[in-house]
Amino acid sequence: EPKKEPKKEESAKTKPTPSEPEYNPYEVSKNFKFEKKEKTAEEEEEEKKEANGFSFKKILKMFTDTPDHTDDFFKEDASKNKATSIIAMFGITFWVPFVFSPRSVYSRYYANQGLLMLILSVPFAILYGIFSGIVSVACTYTNGQNQTVLSPAGWIVNLIFFAIIYAIPIYTLVLMISAIRKGKAKELPFLGSLRLVR
Repeated sequence: EPKKEPKKEESAKTKPTPSEPEYNPYEVSKNFKFEKKEKTAEEEEEEKKEANGFSFKKILKMFTDTPDHTDDFFKEDASKNKATSIIAMFGITFWVPFVFSPRSVYSRYYANQGLLMLILSVPFAILYGIFSGIVSVACTYTNGQNQTVLSPAGWIVNLIFFAIIYAIPIYTLVLMISAIRKGKAKELPFLGSLRLVR
Protein backbone atom coordinates (compact mmCIF):
# COMPACT_ATOMS: atom_id res chain seq x y z
CA GLU A 1 0.00 0.00 0.00
CA PRO A 2 1.25 3.51 -0.73
CA LYS A 3 2.41 5.44 2.31
CA LYS A 4 0.12 8.19 3.49
CA GLU A 5 1.51 11.65 3.80
CA PRO A 6 1.20 13.25 7.30
CA LYS A 7 -1.48 15.83 7.69
CA LYS A 8 -0.48 19.46 7.70
CA GLU A 9 -2.14 20.08 11.07
CA GLU A 10 -0.14 17.31 12.77
CA SER A 11 3.16 18.48 11.29
CA ALA A 12 2.45 22.01 12.45
CA LYS A 13 1.95 20.77 15.98
CA THR A 14 5.15 18.75 16.10
CA LYS A 15 7.41 21.47 14.70
CA PRO A 16 8.36 24.16 17.28
CA THR A 17 7.50 27.67 16.21
CA PRO A 18 10.40 30.11 16.39
CA SER A 19 9.87 32.51 19.29
CA GLU A 20 11.24 36.03 19.63
CA PRO A 21 13.88 36.56 22.34
CA GLU A 22 12.55 38.18 25.50
CA TYR A 23 13.32 41.86 25.87
CA ASN A 24 15.85 42.53 28.58
CA PRO A 25 15.98 46.22 29.59
CA TYR A 26 19.33 45.71 31.32
CA GLU A 27 21.05 44.19 28.27
CA VAL A 28 23.33 46.59 26.46
CA SER A 29 22.99 46.55 22.70
CA LYS A 30 26.01 45.48 20.66
CA ASN A 31 25.73 48.63 18.60
CA PHE A 32 25.69 50.84 21.70
CA LYS A 33 28.71 53.06 22.12
CA PHE A 34 29.63 55.01 25.24
CA GLU A 35 30.06 58.62 24.32
CA LYS A 36 32.46 60.56 26.49
CA LYS A 37 30.79 63.71 27.73
CA GLU A 38 33.00 66.74 27.45
CA LYS A 39 33.42 68.63 30.72
CA THR A 40 33.39 72.37 30.98
CA ALA A 41 36.36 74.29 32.35
CA GLU A 42 34.45 75.08 35.55
CA GLU A 43 33.68 71.38 36.20
CA GLU A 44 37.34 70.45 35.65
CA GLU A 45 38.46 73.16 38.12
CA GLU A 46 35.98 71.90 40.74
CA GLU A 47 37.24 68.31 40.32
CA LYS A 48 40.85 69.47 40.72
CA LYS A 49 39.96 71.39 43.89
CA GLU A 50 38.14 68.37 45.36
CA ALA A 51 41.05 66.07 44.52
CA ASN A 52 43.78 68.39 45.84
CA GLY A 53 42.29 69.62 49.09
CA PHE A 54 39.23 70.16 51.23
CA SER A 55 36.23 71.69 49.53
CA PHE A 56 33.05 72.99 51.13
CA LYS A 57 31.13 69.97 49.79
CA LYS A 58 33.63 67.57 51.38
CA ILE A 59 33.33 69.31 54.75
CA LEU A 60 29.51 69.13 54.56
CA LYS A 61 29.68 65.41 53.67
CA MET A 62 31.70 64.75 56.81
CA PHE A 63 28.68 65.94 58.83
CA THR A 64 25.78 64.76 56.68
CA ASP A 65 27.02 61.36 55.42
CA THR A 66 27.45 59.69 58.80
CA PRO A 67 26.50 55.99 59.22
CA ASP A 68 22.77 55.29 59.44
CA HIS A 69 21.50 52.60 61.87
CA THR A 70 17.76 53.16 61.33
CA ASP A 71 17.17 49.53 60.32
CA ASP A 72 18.48 48.33 63.70
CA PHE A 73 15.47 49.81 65.54
CA PHE A 74 11.71 49.33 65.47
CA LYS A 75 9.72 52.13 63.83
CA GLU A 76 7.24 52.19 66.73
CA ASP A 77 10.07 52.69 69.23
CA ALA A 78 11.49 55.56 67.16
CA SER A 79 8.12 57.29 66.70
CA LYS A 80 7.12 57.06 70.39
CA ASN A 81 10.43 58.24 71.84
CA LYS A 82 11.39 61.16 69.60
CA ALA A 83 10.95 63.76 72.37
CA THR A 84 13.33 62.11 74.87
CA SER A 85 15.84 61.45 72.08
CA ILE A 86 15.85 65.12 71.04
CA ILE A 87 16.29 66.27 74.66
CA ALA A 88 19.19 63.82 75.09
CA MET A 89 21.06 65.43 72.19
CA PHE A 90 21.62 68.69 74.11
CA GLY A 91 24.57 67.07 75.92
CA ILE A 92 23.94 67.87 79.58
CA THR A 93 20.50 66.20 79.34
CA PHE A 94 21.83 62.90 77.91
CA TRP A 95 20.46 61.06 81.00
CA VAL A 96 16.79 61.90 80.26
CA PRO A 97 16.05 58.70 78.24
CA PHE A 98 17.28 56.51 81.12
CA VAL A 99 14.74 58.16 83.46
CA PHE A 100 11.69 58.68 81.22
CA SER A 101 12.01 55.88 78.63
CA PRO A 102 14.45 53.27 80.03
CA ARG A 103 12.99 50.43 77.92
CA SER A 104 13.43 52.29 74.64
CA VAL A 105 16.48 51.06 72.75
CA TYR A 106 16.13 53.96 70.30
CA SER A 107 16.21 56.69 72.97
CA ARG A 108 19.10 54.98 74.78
CA TYR A 109 21.02 55.03 71.50
CA TYR A 110 20.57 58.82 71.41
CA ALA A 111 21.47 59.05 75.09
CA ASN A 112 24.88 57.72 74.06
CA GLN A 113 25.03 60.19 71.15
CA GLY A 114 24.08 63.00 73.57
CA LEU A 115 26.93 62.09 75.90
CA LEU A 116 29.31 62.14 72.94
CA MET A 117 27.86 65.53 71.98
CA LEU A 118 28.70 66.78 75.47
CA ILE A 119 32.28 65.50 75.12
CA LEU A 120 32.56 67.04 71.64
CA SER A 121 31.44 70.47 72.91
CA VAL A 122 34.06 70.60 75.72
CA PRO A 123 36.99 71.80 73.52
CA PHE A 124 34.74 74.46 71.95
CA ALA A 125 33.70 75.66 75.42
CA ILE A 126 37.37 75.91 76.49
CA LEU A 127 38.25 77.80 73.31
CA TYR A 128 35.36 80.21 73.79
CA GLY A 129 36.36 80.71 77.45
CA ILE A 130 39.88 81.73 76.40
CA PHE A 131 38.66 84.23 73.79
CA SER A 132 35.98 85.57 76.13
CA GLY A 133 38.62 86.14 78.84
CA ILE A 134 40.84 88.05 76.43
CA VAL A 135 37.90 90.21 75.29
CA SER A 136 36.78 90.90 78.88
CA VAL A 137 40.29 92.12 79.78
CA ALA A 138 40.69 94.22 76.62
CA CYS A 139 37.20 95.73 76.45
CA THR A 140 36.33 96.61 80.04
CA TYR A 141 36.25 100.02 81.65
CA THR A 142 35.58 101.43 85.11
CA ASN A 143 32.42 103.48 85.45
CA GLY A 144 31.71 106.36 87.86
CA GLN A 145 30.79 103.93 90.68
CA ASN A 146 34.20 102.19 90.44
CA GLN A 147 32.60 99.10 88.81
CA THR A 148 34.32 97.18 86.04
CA VAL A 149 31.90 96.95 83.08
CA LEU A 150 32.23 95.27 79.69
CA SER A 151 31.92 97.81 76.91
CA PRO A 152 29.29 97.48 74.13
CA ALA A 153 32.10 96.66 71.68
CA GLY A 154 33.16 93.84 74.03
CA TRP A 155 29.63 92.38 74.00
CA ILE A 156 29.54 92.48 70.19
CA VAL A 157 32.97 90.83 69.87
CA ASN A 158 31.92 88.17 72.40
CA LEU A 159 28.79 87.37 70.38
CA ILE A 160 30.82 87.12 67.17
CA PHE A 161 33.31 84.72 68.80
CA PHE A 162 30.41 82.67 70.21
CA ALA A 163 28.79 82.36 66.75
CA ILE A 164 32.08 81.36 65.09
CA ILE A 165 33.27 78.88 67.73
CA TYR A 166 29.91 77.20 68.37
CA ALA A 167 28.89 77.05 64.69
CA ILE A 168 30.03 73.41 64.33
CA PRO A 169 28.30 72.05 67.48
CA ILE A 170 25.08 73.97 66.71
CA TYR A 171 25.04 72.75 63.08
CA THR A 172 25.66 69.18 64.25
CA LEU A 173 22.84 69.45 66.80
CA VAL A 174 20.43 70.71 64.12
CA LEU A 175 21.34 67.77 61.84
CA MET A 176 20.83 65.23 64.64
CA ILE A 177 17.47 66.70 65.68
CA SER A 178 16.37 66.66 62.02
CA ALA A 179 17.32 62.95 61.81
CA ILE A 180 15.38 62.14 65.00
CA ARG A 181 12.28 63.93 63.72
CA LYS A 182 12.43 61.71 60.60
CA GLY A 183 12.74 58.60 62.79
CA LYS A 184 16.32 57.89 61.73
CA ALA A 185 19.24 56.72 63.85
CA LYS A 186 22.28 58.61 62.59
CA GLU A 187 25.74 58.69 64.13
CA LEU A 188 27.32 61.86 65.44
CA PRO A 189 30.21 63.05 63.21
CA PHE A 190 33.71 61.92 64.26
CA LEU A 191 32.73 60.31 67.62
CA GLY A 192 29.43 58.61 66.80
CA SER A 193 30.82 55.07 66.57
CA LEU A 194 31.87 55.07 70.25
CA ARG A 195 29.55 53.34 72.75
CA LEU A 196 29.92 54.78 76.25
CA VAL A 197 26.41 54.01 77.55
CA ARG A 198 23.94 51.34 76.42
